[in-house]
Amino acid sequence: MPHAIRTSADKFEEFISVNLVSDSEIDLLSTSVRDNQLSQQENDQSQNFNTQTISKIQIPYRVSASHLDGDGDLNSLSRRTGM
Repeated sequence: MPHAIRTSADKFEEFISVNLVSDSEIDLLSTSVRDNQLSQQENDQSQNFNTQTISKIQIPYRVSASHLDGDGDLNSLSRRTGM
């Protein structure tokens, strides 16, 4: 069954699905270019997604996730256009 993800983001550039907090639920990371945001849509385990702005970044283009600091959770990375 599809689940709607509500967000105020303006013009998504990219999104990826990833388990960010090691809770067996798929979360999303996204970039939106018109409002210059890197955002996380966290699955609350009831298939509802809560959006949090991670960072304001000028013209975000790509997003990825990787283990960077050894705490067991994934960290988000973004690249902006023109770099």
